[in-house]
Amino acid sequence: MWQCKNCKERFIEKPSTHVCVDVSLKSHFKGRKALMEPIYRYFVQKISKIGNISAKSDGQNIVLLGPKPFAKVRITDDNLEICLKLPDSTPLPPNVHSAARLRMDWATHYFIINSVSDIGPLTLNIVDSSYSNQKG
Repeated sequence: MWQCKNCKERFIEKPSTHVCVDVSLKSHFKGRKALMEPIYRYFVQKISKIGNISAKSDGQNIVLLGPKPFAKVRITDDNLEICLKLPDSTPLPPNVHSAARLRMDWATHYFIINSVSDIGPLTLNIVDSSYSNQKG
């Protein structure tokens, strides 16, 4: 267990990056299309079936946490960009792309959600793979 000396946030292990911020999740939806927040909430509701999940802002993204952080959500005007770290052995559906262009140290892959219809079994399996990979 590691605890930040400044903000007192606790982590299972010392994170490679940590920024002490107090940004509300609501702030990520300001200035975005009104349907972005309901799509995000539907996504979180669906993935909450894989385990105990919470969400926290890191200032720029919404970090989804299980035992460890396992995904980051970027809210844009038109979509949710879900960034994940996946095991090498994970079979990837066509909508999942390499995260090399995102310049995120820990993310290996990402996919885009434009509507609730994009949140199907393949999407949930990929998120489950990332969640399960971060448990151990």
